[in-house]
Parts: sequence; structure tokens; C-alpha cells
Amino acid sequence: MFEFGLPILLLTAGAWLLSRRADDPNYSVAMALYGLLLGVAVGITLQASAVTGDFSSPYLGGSDGEGYFVQAHLLAQAGILDFQTLIRSNYLGYQIVLAAMFALFSPSLLVGLLTNAAMILGALACVQRATFVLTRDNRAAFFAVIACMLTTAHVYYALVLLKEPALLLALALVLLSLSKIYQDGRFGTRPLIYAAIALAIIISMRATLLLFLALLMVLVGRQLAQKRASGVAILVGLAIIAAPLAANFSVYTLDSAFVLESITANSVVLDRFSEGDLELGGIAGSAGTFFLAQPFYLKLLLFLVPTGVQALLPFDVWNTQFLTDYAPSFFYRNLNILWLGIVFPWLLYTLLSLRRIEAPLISRFFIAGIAYFVFIAIIYGGLIPRYASTALVFVYPGIGYWWAQRGSSATVRSTTGQFFLLYYVVALVAVIGYAALRLLRG
Repeated sequence: MFEFGLPILLLTAGAWLLSRRADDPNYSVAMALYGLLLGVAVGITLQASAVTGDFSSPYLGGSDGEGYFVQAHLLAQAGILDFQTLIRSNYLGYQIVLAAMFALFSPSLLVGLLTNAAMILGALACVQRATFVLTRDNRAAFFAVIACMLTTAHVYYALVLLKEPALLLALALVLLSLSKIYQDGRFGTRPLIYAAIALAIIISMRATLLLFLALLMVLVGRQLAQKRASGVAILVGLAIIAAPLAANFSVYTLDSAFVLESITANSVVLDRFSEGDLELGGIAGSAGTFFLAQPFYLKLLLFLVPTGVQALLPFDVWNTQFLTDYAPSFFYRNLNILWLGIVFPWLLYTLLSLRRIEAPLISRFFIAGIAYFVFIAIIYGGLIPRYASTALVFVYPGIGYWWAQRGSSATVRSTTGQFFLLYYVVALVAVIGYAALRLLRG
């Protein structure tokens, strides 16, 4: 019972404490329940990993997290400061964080899972606070958090020890920092600390996210400068100073040629398929591989194809793989019905209603998140959704805004009701068509 009791206790208590700053009992209850569920998920993962793995190399469904764990274990034993000579990986920052946690507590899978779960809880707290700062509406902030909670892929990425929870936290900190600068009209120490932590995570774990930050500043920089020009200057200066440090945490040469090749001629999907790491069968795989074979200009014109694939994967929520292979996959595949049935239609409704959002900056944040989501879909053919999952942090405040409006406006209730009905009818027809096509194919 230890593998369930300890994570449930720590994560439930931690989630409740994070929610105390907000004067909203509904949010506190939701956070406590989410912390409890995270604790149960961690316990399930510990048991599933122990079946085929061992203490020094746990089984994590064949994810990259297995390699991260081994590398972090090595760093914790041999010395974290020697990370450049001891480990080789695309980016090294996440392994360094894990190694530090292993050195402080214990080199165990439990510590790694609790670290990831804590970062998700931190991201939720940032989303809630940023949405409240922008709207001054507890209900909008509450529903923004609920949308994030219902995107259960975030939980799965934490359970297989991927770096996505850390990057989710980083972008949530950016969201909160910019929101406070705009709404408060001043640049205090807290937004600076948030931005510094976010940059440290980004440059050490996925430096290409700096391109997203540049896009973000293009979209909101003028509005922020009107409120606090010095704050914008400090943020831009901080990013410029931090960017060159990224080379210390990557095996890549992070220059313009690398960025251009990554965007226009990325071969990650096909390389991983040839190595047996990706299954590209079925309709989605066929559409994705067809798209990746096209020249870049055509990829731009056909962006809706990979974006749709990325948004809908995985859609076989009836799959029973979690019973025989790896139990935590339940949170990614089967519970994706919550994303497909609740969060995604709210995203589409918000996208169609951006011009009617009255709260400042929310629509611009939403556009930034969607732009990055589409950008990742174009690069990877929509077949690696986790690379785009962090961008959803900037989408959740818009969803929270309209979800809250539904409770206070009869007009919004009517339009959302009609939209959701249409969405479910189209989804039902698509599922029937998909099933028929699968039968015809064999």
C-alpha cells in the first residue's frame, strides 16, 4: 500500500495547498480531487513498471522516459556537474532535474513521478491565476483549470517520465508572468522570477520553444509595452541573454541551419518509424506519412490535414491495451474521450468566437497557442501530439472564459448548445464512417 498511500497523501495535500491562494472553494475541491487521482495514477504506474522492469531501469511503456531515468540515475551517482560528458541526448536539462531530485531524496521511480506530478499541479495553479488576473472571474479561472485537467494526456506524459510536464509548467509560468505585467501595469519581482524559471526550463529542455516565445511577443508585445515598456524590455533582454546558454544543454548545433532544417525537412517521424518506435498503420498513419512526403510549401497549404490528425489522436478510446500491456496507457488512450468530447469542442467554439472575447489578451494568447499547435502538426505530420500539448496552456484561458459565460448568458447557452449538438452529430457520423472504412479495408 506504500506505493499508493504516499503519493496520494503528498499530491492531494500539495494540490490543496496550491489552491489556497485563490478564494474559490470549488477550485480547491477540484485541485484536491485531481491530486488524489494523480496519486492513484502514480501508484498504478509503480505497480505496472515493477512487473517487467527493475529498480535501476523501470519499464515505462517503451517511452523516452526509460532513457531519461537511466541517465538521471547515472548523473545522481557520478556527479551532476559532469552532465556534458556523462550523458548524450537531444536535450539534457530534464535529466539534470531528475538527477537533482534523486540526489536529494532517492534514485527511485517514485521520486521521478512525484516530480512530474508536482510540475503539472504547478502548471494548473499558474493557469488558474493567469485566467483570474485577466478576467477577474473565479468561474472562468475554474473552468480553464478543468479544461486542463480533462486533457488527460498531460497525466500520461508525467507517468512515463517525459519532459512535457516541465515544459507545460514553463509555458504556464510565461502565461502568468505576461498576464500580471499587463493587468497590474507594473513589473515586480514575481513576474521576473516566473520568466527566469520558465527560460531556464526551456533553454535546457527544448530550446526551439524560444521561437514560440518570439511569436508570443509579436502578438502581445505592443499591448504589454503600452502598460509597462520597461517590463517588456527586461523580458526580451533576459531571453536574449539566456538563448546562447542552450548550446550547453544539447547535442545539436543550435544555429539557423538547424532551425530551418527542423522546420522544413524534419525526419523525426520517419526515423522513429524505421527504428520501430512508431506505429504508422491505419488511417491516421497513412494520412500523416502522405503529408510528410510532400514539399514544404504544400505542407503549408494542407495544414488542416495534420492539424486534424494531431487533435484527434489517439481516437480509439475503446482500446483495451491497458489491460494487457501497460496500465498507465489508460490515461492517454481511453480517457482521451474527455478531450474529444469536452475540451476539443470548447476549443473549436472559442476559436470561432475569438472576436467576441472582451477580456484583454485572452484572444491573443489563444491565437499564439493555436499557431504553435498547427506549427508542430505541420512539422511532424500530426503524428507526435505530445510536442504540441504544451501550447494548450495558452488555449485554456479562452475556453474558461466561454465556459463561464455559458452559465451567465442565455445567448451563449443557446449558441454553445447548438454548436455542441452539431459537433456530436458530426462526430457520430465520422465514427460510423471510420468503422465502415475499417471493415471494408479488412
